[in-house]
Amino acid sequence: MKAWPRIKDWVLPAQMLAGVAVLMIILLPDDIGLIFDPGNEVGEDDSGQLEIVNHVRNLTDLIGRVPAEMEGRILYAVNVNDTWFFLSSNPVATVPNAKAMNGALKARLAVGLSKDISQLHLAWFDALPLNDVFSHLGKYVLPSIDQSKIGAPDGEIEQIFGSSWLGHALSVPLPDGRWLNVFLNQQNQIDDTFEDAVGAVVFIVLLFLVVLAFLRRVRKPVRALTAASEQIGRGVMVAPLNETGPESIRSLIRTFNRMNLRLSRYLGDNRQMLAALGHDLRTPITAMRVRAEMIDDCETRDKIILSLEDMQNMTESLLSFVQENAEQEGSRLIDLPTLVESVCNDYSDQGRNVSFTGLDSLAMTCRAASLKRAIDNLIGNAAFYAEWVQVSLGVDGDRAVITIEDDGPGIPDDKISTVFGPFKRLDESRNNRTGGLGLGLPIARTIIRRHGGELVLDNRLGAGLRATITLPV
Repeated sequence: MKAWPRIKDWVLPAQMLAGVAVLMIILLPDDIGLIFDPGNEVGEDDSGQLEIVNHVRNLTDLIGRVPAEMEGRILYAVNVNDTWFFLSSNPVATVPNAKAMNGALKARLAVGLSKDISQLHLAWFDALPLNDVFSHLGKYVLPSIDQSKIGAPDGEIEQIFGSSWLGHALSVPLPDGRWLNVFLNQQNQIDDTFEDAVGAVVFIVLLFLVVLAFLRRVRKPVRALTAASEQIGRGVMVAPLNETGPESIRSLIRTFNRMNLRLSRYLGDNRQMLAALGHDLRTPITAMRVRAEMIDDCETRDKIILSLEDMQNMTESLLSFVQENAEQEGSRLIDLPTLVESVCNDYSDQGRNVSFTGLDSLAMTCRAASLKRAIDNLIGNAAFYAEWVQVSLGVDGDRAVITIEDDGPGIPDDKISTVFGPFKRLDESRNNRTGGLGLGLPIARTIIRRHGGELVLDNRLGAGLRATITLPV
């Protein structure tokens, strides 16, 4: 069954969706506010006010100068979209149940029309029935090309104006006693705005799905690339990755594969060179030992043979070091406390004072044999040079922390940074009873770093050495 995306995989799509949503809200028409509070006063910068004022001025001057049969045609000519002009005996803005508006908008209209504010009527119609409106008007003249339809049945009026009115109504007195009415039908504006809002939401959802599909296409190759990079960082060579995803991702994977191939060749050549050098040194060392056996002077012979044995040991250690770096043990899931405690128990069974404290269980994917060798090396060194060794295991965030402390002689502070170099020995602090050649710590650190961890040495307060291993879990 296909797994659901993890929560963190939705973070980027969600952030993009939120950004698009904010942008769409900013770009929505200003009249979206009508959905929430249609009766609000229109803002001062409403350019539609100036157009209405101009039409009212012109109609006020024109009505009364033209024949009555022409009035309907003139009103029809100035109607714009959802703005209706008509004449009546009574002001439409005083229809019962209309919400009178006496605020700043009415004052601005009065100034623009050069009228006393008390002469104007401004109201908000909240879905008033058409019959209520026309029963209040008295005699009226509607915008119509054919003035003979003025007395038409209500059914035809409803076809023109709808069954109810929602919007602003303005009534301005004319010199002949009639009223010039302006009605701003905002039902369609609200419908249009709602459709815009719905369209914006649909667009956002579709965009989100497109972004999600794109990210799902990108996520898999990016994850593979990230995992491969992490493996290489731990010293593990990986197979070439499949070039999938968008072109930019494919190009990145292609470059990564070339880098991986070059790095593998470089490291392989170095290992082969060191291995060949180690093997080639065996032959002359063996030949020199045979000749040294023929020397009559016993003291000279013993010194030469001892030097040759040191060279032989160095050669074997070099081959071991190269082999350790070349090994590619498979990773598997283990219980880390069990592995560490088993090493401690091995030394305890040998009569060494080695104790373990820490977690009861901690799962970790690692190269178990290799990691055990590194921990064994560190605990073994501590057990040889100290009277007691304390090993502890804990967790710090997403990393396991293994601490190995002893009461031995420690390492001079000025030489701690040099002990990880190959063939580095500190005879003045760690005697040479083991006959070691200084490769144990470099190999241990190499193994730990190949697991994405780190090994740090520092002297304990008072006496002894502390080795701290951190590993990702």
